[in-house]
This record gives sequence, C-alpha cells and structure tokens, in this order.
Amino acid sequence: MKINPLLLLSLLLLTYCLHAQPRGSGLDYDPKKVTKQASKPLLIKGDYANLPASVSFEQYAPTTGDQGAYMTGVAFATSYHMRTMIAAIQGGITNTQQITQMVFSPSYIYEQLKYESGMDCKSKINAFDALDLVKEKGVATLKTVPYQCGIKISTNADDEAANYRIADYQTLFKADETNAYVKIQTVKKALSEGFPVLMAAYCPPSFYNLGKKGVWEPAPAEKPADSMDKNMMVVVGYDDKKLKDGAFRVLNSWGSKWGDRGFCWVKYADWANYVLFAIQVYPTPKGQSAAATESTVEPVGPVALQGKVSFQTIDNMVMPAGRLLLRNLEVDNGGTKKAEPSPSPAPGEDLVAYRMKNAYSSGTRFRMLVNNAFPAYVYAFATDLSGEVHKILPASDDVSPLLGKNNTVAFPSESGAIRMDNNPGKDYLLILYSQKPLDASTLLAKMSQTSGGLSAKIRAALGNELMPARYISYTPDDVGFAVNAQAKGSVVPLMVEITHR
Repeated sequence: MKINPLLLLSLLLLTYCLHAQPRGSGLDYDPKKVTKQASKPLLIKGDYANLPASVSFEQYAPTTGDQGAYMTGVAFATSYHMRTMIAAIQGGITNTQQITQMVFSPSYIYEQLKYESGMDCKSKINAFDALDLVKEKGVATLKTVPYQCGIKISTNADDEAANYRIADYQTLFKADETNAYVKIQTVKKALSEGFPVLMAAYCPPSFYNLGKKGVWEPAPAEKPADSMDKNMMVVVGYDDKKLKDGAFRVLNSWGSKWGDRGFCWVKYADWANYVLFAIQVYPTPKGQSAAATESTVEPVGPVALQGKVSFQTIDNMVMPAGRLLLRNLEVDNGGTKKAEPSPSPAPGEDLVAYRMKNAYSSGTRFRMLVNNAFPAYVYAFATDLSGEVHKILPASDDVSPLLGKNNTVAFPSESGAIRMDNNPGKDYLLILYSQKPLDASTLLAKMSQTSGGLSAKIRAALGNELMPARYISYTPDDVGFAVNAQAKGSVVPLMVEITHR
C-alpha cells in the first residue's frame, strides 16, 4: 500500500498539535496581597522537628480533574480537588470512583470571580478571593454546576453550596520567604495536622512536559521567573526518603494523562525554589451544619478544646503555677477576693484562675508557651494593678490567631523573653481559647473601658461567649484545661496571676 506523504505529514502535524496543545494555568499572583494575608504563627522548633517521615492523602483524591486550556487552575485546586478531598477524609471514603462522583464544581468558583474580560474563561483569578468565597458561600457540586465556560450560577446552587463551606485558611509563610527549610517544614507540619495543603508555583516549560514516571525536575537552564505561568495545585503528601532527600507529592489539574495519573513528585529543594506560597485550609467540623447565615461564624474544629500554657525563665527554668480559685472566686486588681454566692451563675460567671507558685523580682526575664490540642483561635492579654490592658497575642496584625492541631507558640519567641518592669505588685495574663475568631481590638477596648478586676473585664468583653466552668476540666497543677463536646459557649479563659516583688 502506497502512503500519501502529504497525508502522513498531516497526521504527524495533528499528533504534534494535540500533544502540544496549551494547558491552562490561571493564578492571578500579587505578592503584596499574599503579604497582607495573616500567616500561621511561627511554632517552636520541636513542632517542626518531630514530624512523621511520610504523610499521604492520595487515597482520598478523586480522578484527576482537567482544566483544559481555560484559566481555571485556582478553582480546580480549591474546589474539585481540595474541597473534595476534605469531604472524603471527613467521610472516611477511599474509593476513587465514589469520591469522583461527589466532586465539587470549579465553575461555581470561577464564574463568580472571573473578570469581565474573561468571558472566554481565559482570565486569571486570585487564590484568596476563591478561598473567601468558599469560606463565606461554600461551593456547589459538579453535578449541580457542570464544568462549562459561562454557565450561570442558580439559587439552587447557592443553597447547596452553603452546606460545603470551609471554616478558615491561613498562609504558611510570607511571599518574601527565602528560607527553604521554613517553606518545607511549615508545609510538612500542616500536612501532619490532617488535611492536604494548597500551593501556588511557577510552571516552567519542563513542568508541562512531565513524563509518565511523574517526577519533576527543572531543566538545567531553568530558573524561576515572573514571566512563567503560575498555577494553584494541591500538596497531598510528602516522603522524607523519596528521591533521596525527600519530596512532596503534588496533584495538578491537567488530567490523568499528565505525569503519574495527574500527580508528580517534586524534590524538597526544587519545590522550595519554585513555590510562591502555600495555604493551610481548615474545614468545618464533620457532621456540623455549615449553612450560611449572616450572624453565624462556623467553629474551626470539633466542639472540644484542649490547651496548656507554661512559663519558663530565660535560662529555661520552669515557673510552676497552680489552680488558685474555683466557683464564686475571682481575680481582682487588688489581688483575690471571695465573691458573694450566686444560686444561679450566669454563663461565664464561674471563672477559674491560676497563680505562679513563686514570686519573681523586677528584671526577671521569662517566656510563655501556648499549646493547643485541637484547632483554635488563641489570644493573650496582659494587665496589672493599673488596670491597663495590652494585647500580646497574636504578636502582630499580620499573624493569624488560628493555631492548628498540636501547635505550640512561644511569646515573645523561643529565644526571646519578657522582662518584668520595676513596678512590683500583681501582674495578670489572660489567654483566650476560642472556637471562633474574635475581634481583638473590640475586646481590648471593652476590657480597657470596664472598671473592676480582670474577671469583670472578661465578662464585659465576652458575655455569653464564655464557657461556664462546669463544662471545663481545669488541670490543678499546670495551667491547662480540656472541654467536653457538649459544652456551651465558645471561649475558654485562662487567667494567670504573677506576684511581682
């Protein structure tokens, strides 16, 4: 049989074009906007050092989505992959076919965020805009909103989406972070807390041409450049022994024929060099209604809190404290006093306090370590006999108050210390563990404006948000607590009195 050379050439060109078909990316990257996001607090070194050798959530992933040539990568990462995997993890579902049947719609996010110039679905969108949408409105399923450019979002889709919100999110490092160890360890720590992590990265030419082995290494001449495409993906795990020095497992949205069924391994060093930022997403608790209302902010974790606060001097000597007061006792600016018995205490009235077992002289330098077992928003305030109140945690406005599972934060830092001033008397520290974000500025203002002791200030600022002591198990010889799942209220206060001589 004689082959027509022109036909053969046409077939070859068609094959080449199909393989060379451009893939969409879609990240609208603004370093300034990344910097403005509240980032996860820096944890103590031990939290980053004592991590599992490997973590994987790949078994909870759907069949890899394919964004095609559209600029919908951010929407695919946040909804089709990340939100679907959260649902699968919370439901304990590992059957890929079953997970794929319940995927969430990238079009639901993209169509609400694309620019007017993006009617052809070729405009990029911002990752934080996408996450804010999922946090506030939720996301509909793919069955309700198919992947289609220009599809209209119905009221029914919005109603369904309200059941699938996220509780919150935070960046894991700043856009200008250059320390590879910080980038790698913060993401590994976030993965160890139970869910995948979103990532944004440069996409060099070699990334598009990934082989079936699913291992990406940049070409020798490649270097990260702002002119490169940028996309959102999902880090589904890591392995410290993979590719010799360890690697992250990354899920892209270019279909199952790209890489290893849509996944690839990236060496830690290469990943740190090409990543732009990473985001930890916190789901709403399993089994909890996430229906959106204007007056409701969903808790970030199960209705259970557990925390511990410890103190140590600059030379790492423990500063012991014990439980001081129980029901009908309160901390006052002048020390402690017994309150009048109340036959029916109001929520939050039964406050418990701790006192340092030793007195400390002016000039003593010490630090505070705050730990939590479950995700919680943690705030800390300091006051003294003057009644003046100061916020000390979060340490700055660009740091999130949200701590993940098994996190420990040092104040002012793991190597720094607070120095006691030259005004002897009583100093007080108030640490608040909350299921919901609090307006720290409003709290500070209310406490500063309220006369009386610290107990009165707390009640005035938080009211019914305080958990009654009957729901809280306070530890006797350490500053700490645990809350049962049936607790009412959302905030646990820890008050610590320091005798300053």
